[in-house]
Amino acid sequence: MTTVPHPAREGNTPFITVPLTQGYKAIVDLEDADLAQLKWHITCGRYAMRRPRIPGSRMERLVVLMHRVILERALGRPIQPGMVVDHVNGDGLDNRRTNLREVTVSLNAYNRDSSRKHPAPVKPPAAPTYRIDESDPNTATIPVNQGKHVLVDVVDVDLARFKWTVTNGRYAMHRIEKQGTYQRLLMHRIILERKLERPITPGMGVDHVNGDGLDNRRENLREATPVQNMRNMRLRRDNKSRYKGVVRLGSHTWEATINEQVIGYFDTALDASFAYDKAAVEQYGEFARLNHPLQQVLEWTPPIRQFGRKSASGYHGVQACGDRWGASIAVGGRHRQLGFFDTPEEAAFAYDKAALEAYGESALLNHSIEQVLTWNPPARMLRKTNTSGYRGVRKVGKDHWYAQIHINKEQNIYLGTFNSPEGAARVYDRAAVDHWGNHARLNFPLEEVLAWEDLPRPLSSNTSGYRGVTKIKRSGKWQASYRHGDKLLHLGTFETAEEAAHAYDLKVIELKGKQATLNFPMEN
Repeated sequence: MTTVPHPAREGNTPFITVPLTQGYKAIVDLEDADLAQLKWHITCGRYAMRRPRIPGSRMERLVVLMHRVILERALGRPIQPGMVVDHVNGDGLDNRRTNLREVTVSLNAYNRDSSRKHPAPVKPPAAPTYRIDESDPNTATIPVNQGKHVLVDVVDVDLARFKWTVTNGRYAMHRIEKQGTYQRLLMHRIILERKLERPITPGMGVDHVNGDGLDNRRENLREATPVQNMRNMRLRRDNKSRYKGVVRLGSHTWEATINEQVIGYFDTALDASFAYDKAAVEQYGEFARLNHPLQQVLEWTPPIRQFGRKSASGYHGVQACGDRWGASIAVGGRHRQLGFFDTPEEAAFAYDKAALEAYGESALLNHSIEQVLTWNPPARMLRKTNTSGYRGVRKVGKDHWYAQIHINKEQNIYLGTFNSPEGAARVYDRAAVDHWGNHARLNFPLEEVLAWEDLPRPLSSNTSGYRGVTKIKRSGKWQASYRHGDKLLHLGTFETAEEAAHAYDLKVIELKGKQATLNFPMEN
């Protein structure tokens, strides 16, 4: 045992050298000189170790590390579970008390010297690169790869001296070599362990409060279970509703779910998102990731109409049908369709009116009897397949609309093709009034239809306004033709378009009978 001055410390404080096997030597303070009386070995070329025999056992031995013995002496207590001994200068054989400290495993990895017997010359550490936030002097940014930056508190800017890379596009990671393999260290775990002053509990992870994996300020990090971490997940990229916990089931139906349980079905995605937020606050607490600010969620009032089935509208006798709402009622064991409407409220009033007529005051209604009696049905109750928005009008091509009227179940009359659906609807209304009088169901009010003087002129390349009739430019006469299967049948040339249209109707009646679509009523 020899006493030599310390060449690197002020005051040349003396220390003791303890001989080890393989020609190595460990150094300790004078307070720990008694350890030199024991036999110590070198382990892994880094630490001083001895293996005393366990009393009463012939084979089993203990493993005693010199640096753990000295640190426990200095602390006056055993080293905490999950904590290890770190050598400040990275030399595992320098066991002076000022060179030993209690740290977590991840923090110890930064200071570990990977060389063994003959350590390579240590390069001076690069100057830390970070930038203090001008708006918040307590916050700094550390650059990483991909042009990104990590947000940390000023007390953690010492981590800037290491090289950090972005992993999975979300977290800052540093790799260190350990016995020929690489170990990944995550910045947020290191900072949280500093904040907690203990290792992260086994089975627990780190959760970023705002969901930003590169925001590693201490106030943004908290210890959480994997389940709690998943509750704070951001919106998935494949989410088409733009809200967390909301799925679209139909044109008018949005489903809100939490923990694979259905909260309810709503008319709009906004209402469904608020319903999810309210349930998330109640079930997840501080770990809930919300679609809206917490204050708005607490002030939100659920809509009056909430329904519990996917196809329901929230009204009796009303179902969602495509982009419209259908009303139907069962009377005498038969299902009767009442029409299709633009809003569920109109369909509900139609059901109420039919139910009141069928069952009287005992009917189960969606509205009060006074409201039902004063309700006026809309002028247009359309089929769910109607894309024009008008009765008797269908779209052909990109910009054309044609009108036809159903005289009965077996006969249709073609009224012409027009530039706009409004023009086609006006022609249909005039034809409906001519055929059914005041009982006709129209697109426009009856007074307005009767007041029309000039109706839109049908569009066609032949300008005839009749089905199957074209004008011959050279002679000025009108030709009637009909395509039957793959053959084009020429029916003759006539002086007027009306004569050609009559010839067309006769041929179509001959081929199709009562199912023919004509230019004139079949009686004519």
